[in-house]
Amino acid sequence: MQVPSDIEVQINLGETSVIVNYEVTTDCADTQLVMVSGIASGETFPIGMTTIAYNAVDQEGNVVGSASFKVNVKDSYCTPRFAAIVEPITKVEFGSIQDNTTSYVTASENEYFLEQSTDVIKGETYTITVAGNINGIAETSQFVVFFDFDQDGIFNPDTEGYYIGSITGSTGVDGQTVSNQITIPTDILTGPTRMRVMKTYRLVPENPCSLTYAYGQSEDYTINVVENLGTNDIANQSIKVYPNPVKDVVNLQTSKEVNTIAIYNLAGQKIISKEVNIINPSLNVSSLPKGVYILKVETNEGSISHKIIKE
Repeated sequence: MQVPSDIEVQINLGETSVIVNYEVTTDCADTQLVMVSGIASGETFPIGMTTIAYNAVDQEGNVVGSASFKVNVKDSYCTPRFAAIVEPITKVEFGSIQDNTTSYVTASENEYFLEQSTDVIKGETYTITVAGNINGIAETSQFVVFFDFDQDGIFNPDTEGYYIGSITGSTGVDGQTVSNQITIPTDILTGPTRMRVMKTYRLVPENPCSLTYAYGQSEDYTINVVENLGTNDIANQSIKVYPNPVKDVVNLQTSKEVNTIAIYNLAGQKIISKEVNIINPSLNVSSLPKGVYILKVETNEGSISHKIIKE
């Protein structure tokens, strides 16, 4: 059985996955190749490392050979390293993001949950709560969160980094957490924005790109920044989006004339944009792959964003 060497693919800013093609072959006509784990050739691979494993099975069902290789889809954002041991982040709560992950030290150094998103309003304050496996009863880990508010593919520690706090001696699943308040700036871009939570041993992880951290982990999520229209403006611009989930056409029931409708993926890439200038517009999304998207509605009074699911 022949498998390719490890494959590395670099994606562009705004992309969260890529189609990867590979070939696995055998010289034995009476054996069948069976994928044991991983993703099939020609399918979509997420950011990060995926291990592809195949067995060669004879006509009696016996495994007569096995082989594996790795596909590394490299993020357009920098990737920090934790070279000694992964000490995982086990909880991230921010807005509607409520994520609980493994406490095992065999977890990946860098985990990507970009399909998990929450709306945040400019100028509003939100609580972020985290937990993690400290891997020692007397040891301490520090937590920081970064936001790419200017959507340039770079986390600026000085203007886009926020200290959350520290935890000592936690298993990551014993209920210990630390929280802090994050006020969303008013002078930032709207739309999907990358968020990175980082945990490191003892030292505060001020550098979101460091290759020299020993113990810790990073987890990436998505926030959707929306304008602060004020209570009256939001009430006046009440918008109903239906059906959601949607297969073909998404409809908007509005009280104001809509100027434009746009669809973004969770990486912030604009997929569809349509000028409508009517009340109660609709948009054909049948060409979109299945997944979660952000629908942004622009009116004369501002913009409103909604999360939609494409079936």
